[in-house]
Amino acid sequence: MANLDCPEWALVRRITASRGFQKSKFLTNFLLFIAHRALSGRADTINEQEIGIHVFDREKQFNRGDDNIVRNYARTLRKRIDLYFVQEGKDEPLRLHVPRGGYVPIFAPRERAQVDSISQDDSALPLQPVAADAMPREPHSLSSPTPTTQRVLWLSLALLVTGALAGVGLDRLGTSNWLHHETAAEHLSRVLWKSVFARDRDTFIVPSDGGLVILHRFLQQPTTLSDYINGAYKNPNIIASGLRALTQTTAASEIPTLSHKVTTLGDRRYTSMVDLDLASRLARQRDVVPERLLIRYARDLRMDDLKTGDAILIGSVDSNPWVELFQPQLNFQFDDGGAFGGSSTILNRNPRAGEQATYASVAGDPRQRTYGVVAYVPNLNGTGRVLIIEGINMAGTEAAGEFLLDPVRMQPVLQKATRPDGQLRSFEILLQTESIAANSSQAQVLSERVGS
Repeated sequence: MANLDCPEWALVRRITASRGFQKSKFLTNFLLFIAHRALSGRADTINEQEIGIHVFDREKQFNRGDDNIVRNYARTLRKRIDLYFVQEGKDEPLRLHVPRGGYVPIFAPRERAQVDSISQDDSALPLQPVAADAMPREPHSLSSPTPTTQRVLWLSLALLVTGALAGVGLDRLGTSNWLHHETAAEHLSRVLWKSVFARDRDTFIVPSDGGLVILHRFLQQPTTLSDYINGAYKNPNIIASGLRALTQTTAASEIPTLSHKVTTLGDRRYTSMVDLDLASRLARQRDVVPERLLIRYARDLRMDDLKTGDAILIGSVDSNPWVELFQPQLNFQFDDGGAFGGSSTILNRNPRAGEQATYASVAGDPRQRTYGVVAYVPNLNGTGRVLIIEGINMAGTEAAGEFLLDPVRMQPVLQKATRPDGQLRSFEILLQTESIAANSSQAQVLSERVGS
C-alpha cells in the first residue's frame, strides 16, 4: 500500500477501524471509496451509479429506481460516522461529514465542523406539506452572508484544498489496495446466495403460517399439503369433529360456536416475529435481484412457483406445508408433535455412528435444547434451488436462520458441497441450540449431509 501522508485519509482509516464499521465490509468500502475519490480530486465522479458498481458489485447499468441499496447504506453510513465522533473519535481534530442529498464527504477542523445529530435522519422524518410563501428565504446580499452560507462556502473550499493537496499521491493508489476483499467464507456464501437469487428466475420467500399452527394445536392433527391447497383443513365439519375429542365435557350445542371461533383463529394470517425478521434479513442480502424477489404468504404460494422459481421456505412441515414436497429427499425429516401442544420431532433416517435416530425437545430439560435444520435442494423441476429453514419451534428456526446468514460458520459445509465446476451440491445441516425465553443461543452443528 502506498504511503499516504494525509491527515484526512488517516482519519478515514481510523473511522473504518472503529466498532461501528468493523463488522460491515460494505460500510467500510463505501466510506473508503468516496473518501479516496474526494481526496484524489475526483469528487465529481462520486455518484450513486459509481458507488453501486464499485462498492456493491452492481452491473454498470443497474436500475437505481428499483435497487436502492446505495441510498439505504448511505443513511446507515451517516449515522455510524456521527456515532464515531460522539464516542471513539470525540477528540479528533478533524471532522468528516457526508451531507444529505449527495455522497461527497466533507472534511473540516473540529472547531468549524457542524456534525448532525445522530437522531436526525431525513429518512425517519415525516414529510409535511409546506406552502411556498412559508418557506424560509436566505438573503441574497453577498456582503453579509448567513451562517449557513458561510459554512457551505467554507466546507466547499476545504474540500477543494484538501483534494488539491492530496490528489497526486492518492490518485496513484489502486482500489485493490484498500477496499475490503472477500474472504473465502464470504465468497462461498455469495455462491450460495447467487444460486438462490438468480437473475432469470423469481425467488419466493415464504414465512410460516401461524394460523395453521394454532389450528393444529386445537385439533391435534397435522394438515397435508393437499388439504392445505384446497382449503379442506378449514372445513367446519372437520374442525367440529376434532374438537369433540378435545371437549368431551362440552355440550353438543356449543360445538358449532366453538368450531367457528377456532376456524376464525386458524383463518387469520399470522406469522412469527422470528420469521418476519429472517425474511427481512434475507431480502437485504447483497445478491438479491429486487425485481425478482417476492415475499409470499404460504397460503398464496402455488405449485408452479416451486417448479419454475427459487424459494426460501421458513418453518417446518407443520407450519409451512410446502416443505412436504421436499421431505422425501431429505435425511432429516420433521414429524408432527402428536399430543396437544407438543413439538415436532426430527427423524434421522440414516443415523451415523454417534447420532440419534430422533431429535426432540424434552419437557424438563434444564438446558432447554431444541433443534433446527437448514436444507438446500433442487426445486421441483430441477431448474432452480430451494432453501428450507426449519426448527422444532421458533428458537430452532431462529438458530437455523442465524447459522445460514453467518458466512464463517457456513464455510465448512459449503466447501464440502462445492463441485469442481464451482456449483453447489444439495446439503442438509442439523443444528442444536438452547431455547431461552423462545430465543436461541448460538447453534452447534450435530450432523450434516452433502449430496453426491
